[in-house]
Amino acid sequence: MQERYAELVIAIQLRLSEGDSLTINTNARTMSFARLVARKATEVTKLPVTIVETSMGKVLQTYPIDPVEKGVMRPQVRTSVLAHIVDLDEFPYDEDEDWNEPHHEVRTLAHYGHLSDPVFLDRRISIPWANIPYPGTAWAASMLGRLVSREEMWSLFGILMRLTSDWSPAYWAEQANVLSYREKLLNASSGRMISIKGSNTELIGEQSPLTGWISGVFRLPSGREYIPLLPVQSVHTAFKTGSVNGKIRSGSPFTLFGTPVTDAAFIIENGVVVSYDAREGKEALKKYFDVDAGTNAASGISLADSNTLECRYITRLVHPHYKKECRSILHLGGVLVDAIKAGTGEDDLFGLGQSIAHLEIPLAHDITVEMQKPDGSMKTIIAEGSFTV
Repeated sequence: MQERYAELVIAIQLRLSEGDSLTINTNARTMSFARLVARKATEVTKLPVTIVETSMGKVLQTYPIDPVEKGVMRPQVRTSVLAHIVDLDEFPYDEDEDWNEPHHEVRTLAHYGHLSDPVFLDRRISIPWANIPYPGTAWAASMLGRLVSREEMWSLFGILMRLTSDWSPAYWAEQANVLSYREKLLNASSGRMISIKGSNTELIGEQSPLTGWISGVFRLPSGREYIPLLPVQSVHTAFKTGSVNGKIRSGSPFTLFGTPVTDAAFIIENGVVVSYDAREGKEALKKYFDVDAGTNAASGISLADSNTLECRYITRLVHPHYKKECRSILHLGGVLVDAIKAGTGEDDLFGLGQSIAHLEIPLAHDITVEMQKPDGSMKTIIAEGSFTV
């Protein structure tokens, strides 16, 4: 299964070709998989692949994996490509935060996956890159809510990545096409009001004119496509500051600062959360909203089908790598940076969510989402949790 996974990363996620110069960041536990990816990548790129081993953010060693082709037979470097193997077992599962630690510090927010992406309008990644998840038993236990064996862990990961049969690359290639089509279709609509209704949920907000709909398929100016994250199921955009009103109740449990939060309910007025409650984890919500003045802003929306394998198998939203791609999400706090249109200036950012913290609230499985058309009528894009486009 690991060989099949390595081939998927090379062919579909990074879409490597001859002349690509790949660098892989890894830790000690995922080193053997990094070597496997590197060896297979050299067969495609005909160039050395550089492996960088790190620990606690520090580089321990760097060395190349050479192709069979000797120096004079190797192609010229055409494109640099970056890959980071994400050790899913490094995340602090079911670890309540030590409340003596300042919850507003960048270190704490990053540790628990609640740090917003920095907004660098003049610096966008111009080369293919990918975060490649590598499973562990702690990760699988957090997903399933019970202890699991190594065999069960690989079984779960194989299901989520569609590695259990030879059609895995074809599935993700087709999924990339579907998401690109949805992105194009939604961006072609001139309507910007978005209505969301479902179980204990009724929201309406305006998409920010500074942003577009973005899928998980990235496109470089050269036309080259790649997929930074797998699995990929969603499209997302940002709300205009102050435009969201309504109420929601979380559609599934999630964690915040390592604390389980269940049955969370929020009232949103003029774009900000004005009241909230939860059956479990209300204290963690309070710590989040105390980080800075922007944490309570309804900053964006991610939309995904609710009948996917991700929804079926991931019932607890714990690891940040899997939150946005397994169901529809309301985003609070910092804006989803990749949705910001090129050419946006710093003076325009007041119209978007501003916070160093970010929180993802899973929406109900039965939501219906509508977008306003130019004539004022509403077009359904999700009905009872499933895309209609």
